[in-house]
Amino acid sequence: MKAIIALIVWVSAVTVGSLIPIDGPDIDSFIDYDKVVHVIFYSVMSYLLLRSIAKNQIKYILLSIILCSSYGAMIEYLQGALDLGRYFDYYDIIANIIGSLIGALIYRLTI
Repeated sequence: MKAIIALIVWVSAVTVGSLIPIDGPDIDSFIDYDKVVHVIFYSVMSYLLLRSIAKNQIKYILLSIILCSSYGAMIEYLQGALDLGRYFDYYDIIANIIGSLIGALIYRLTI
């Protein structure tokens, strides 16, 4: 139950953090850090999802990777579609996929 609550809180925080409008200084100087943040966010998300379903079967691990990666792609699409001062970035999607893979790997290695 704790893992499910953690997952809900984490996904909510990632969603809000990804969709809130950005005002202020140019974020291009933070571009390298941005990809690292994406990897971390989606690693944690994938790990928490697997902890929530508590299954070590390959189909659940693949499902976690697909769901988290798809969610990240949807968030990127929304950033491009909504006028929030955010933009669509293919490299963010790649970072999300890498993060989802890392989170699943960490889960697999730690159970």
